[in-house]
Amino acid sequence: MQKVFAAGFIVYLNERFPPVAYISMIILFFVSGYLLPFAINKNISGIAFMEIIFGVILVLIFYLRLRIFDDFKDFCIDIKIHPERPVQRGIISLNELGIVAILAVIIESLIVLVFLRQVLIVYIIALIFSAVMLYEFFCRKSLRKDIYIYALPHILIMPILGLIGFFASADKFNETYFIALVIYLAICYFSGLVFEISRKMHSAQELLRKKPSFSKRFGFVKSFMVLNFLILSTFLCIFFLWSGIYEVQIFPKYFFASILLYLIIISSIFILTISFREKILSINNKSYALLGSIVIMLSYLATIVIELGRILK
Repeated sequence: MQKVFAAGFIVYLNERFPPVAYISMIILFFVSGYLLPFAINKNISGIAFMEIIFGVILVLIFYLRLRIFDDFKDFCIDIKIHPERPVQRGIISLNELGIVAILAVIIESLIVLVFLRQVLIVYIIALIFSAVMLYEFFCRKSLRKDIYIYALPHILIMPILGLIGFFASADKFNETYFIALVIYLAICYFSGLVFEISRKMHSAQELLRKKPSFSKRFGFVKSFMVLNFLILSTFLCIFFLWSGIYEVQIFPKYFFASILLYLIIISSIFILTISFREKILSINNKSYALLGSIVIMLSYLATIVIELGRILK
């Protein structure tokens, strides 16, 4: 029985939570938040690699639990539109995943209580929020009427988890952290939306399968534009974070120049989208998902490079 469960769980991980991809993303995600206080203080002393290791493990297990929650929430729907998934194929059961989720909470709690007590309050907030997510904020019918509205509150978990990395290294919060932290949390939120929306963008051919899709809900052009708007917003926030950490006085000259460039790029993308609409219609879900993964990893990598540049300067 244990061998059957282990084999089923490995299949589940490979298909629903690819270890290499998620471990890479979460390392970048946690480290980007962890280094932020050091970059603001321009100080390298105090970096604890054990905190980073346990922080990454904590967030990784938390993300796995969120994936399991998704399979509970979407079980009935996935029977119809995703019969190929492990739970629907009978490779692993919801009861078994429920046990994994309980063990995950226990392991998360032990890590926080033993190794990362400084993030206890933030972890409790994240834990409660994840439970509310499981019950879809107690308004399942209303949220599921619109796929965009459904995504907006769920992605708030990203900045909340970003706070875990930040408070793992911040001794105490003070006003010098405020602006940089708000910008960093905006990066977490926008990049999270990019990741989520890109996973649910489909080509014209794929829409025939009746899967929930941003492309289907708002049309290809609008959805493609929203995705590009969020990508550009993410990197605009990274620019503002750079200017804040390096104390570059961007207002008003560089601020308005960056906003103008932002608007020019958005307008150009809109024109190109209209011009190459047929090409865009043929972009498949895997390509969009790959784009989302690249954007979210690049955003955290760029943040880390900015922070390390300031710390080591």
